[in-house]
Amino acid sequence: MTRCFLLVLLLPFAAPLAAERVQPASIPGNVEAHLPEGAVVSRRLDHDLDGDGLIDVVVISDVADHRRLIVLRAFNDEVEAGFRHPEDALELDPVPMEGTEARVDGDVLVVEETTGGTVHAEVRWRFRWDPGLGAMRLIGDDIRSPPTAERDAIVVSTNRLTGRQVWTIGAMTRETRVDGAPIRMADVPDPFLTLSRKP
Repeated sequence: MTRCFLLVLLLPFAAPLAAERVQPASIPGNVEAHLPEGAVVSRRLDHDLDGDGLIDVVVISDVADHRRLIVLRAFNDEVEAGFRHPEDALELDPVPMEGTEARVDGDVLVVEETTGGTVHAEVRWRFRWDPGLGAMRLIGDDIRSPPTAERDAIVVSTNRLTGRQVWTIGAMTRETRVDGAPIRMADVPDPFLTLSRKP
C-alpha cells in the first residue's frame, strides 16, 4: 500500500524528467543533394544549432579548387522532412596551410583555419544561430599573423556583438571599435583585409 501511494505521488514528476532527457531528432535527409556536383565531404558535424530539436549538419565541401563550410538546417513539417537548401556557407581557402577544423561549443560553431602563403594568418571564427537574422551570425573572430622579418606578430580579436576590437602588435595593445551590425556567415570579412586596417 505504501509503495502504491509513493508511486502515485511521483508520477506527476516523471513526465517532466523524461521530457528533459529528450534528445534532438535525426532527419533522414540526403546531405549530398545540397552540395555542388562532385563535391567530397572532408568534415562533418551533426548538432542541433538552432535549438528546434532537430539535428542540423555542418559539412566542409571540397570540389576542384573550391572549399566551403556549409550549414544544413533540418526541418520536419509533418508532411516531409529533410534539410533546407544551404542558407549559410563560409568560403574557405582552396589550399589551406593546415586542415580546417570545426567543432561545436555549447550553441556556438567554432571554425579554425590557417590561410595564406609566406605571410599567413591563423583564423578562428565563432558563429551562433540568430533567429531574428534567420541565419548563422558571426559573433566573434580571432586572427593571428606570425612575426616576419619586417614586423612583430599581430593578433586581433573582435567581439562582433559589442563591436569591441583588441589589437596586440608585439608588446603594444590597443582597443578600437568596429560596426556592430549583424554579419552572416556568407559575409565574413576577409582576415587579410582586417589585418591591413591595423591602428
